[in-house]
Amino acid sequence: MTTAGKGSANIEYDSEKTMTGMTKVQTQLDAFIDSTNRIVSKFNLVFADLSGESIESYQEVVQQYVEGTKLAEQYIEKLLHLIQMTDAEIVTAEQKSKNMFDREG
Repeated sequence: MTTAGKGSANIEYDSEKTMTGMTKVQTQLDAFIDSTNRIVSKFNLVFADLSGESIESYQEVVQQYVEGTKLAEQYIEKLLHLIQMTDAEIVTAEQKSKNMFDREG
């Protein structure tokens, strides 16, 4: 990229760092999912032994929590997928650019 009178800028993309970061996010997401599943399981055990209006209210709150966590999981998974797609496009574009410059040089 060149700007008038400003010289040139070299932008470098590190796919390996991106994939390493994605792996870390996926690991944390997996831990989050496991934690949520354990929480729900514990609440279900507690609720199984109880009854009444207040328990129904707690169950409703827990259900809202679960729905929120599932939504967060879906968004994070979509983000990871988009990052993978973007990474693949960038790597392909870099290779095409390199090939083009190699042919010219």
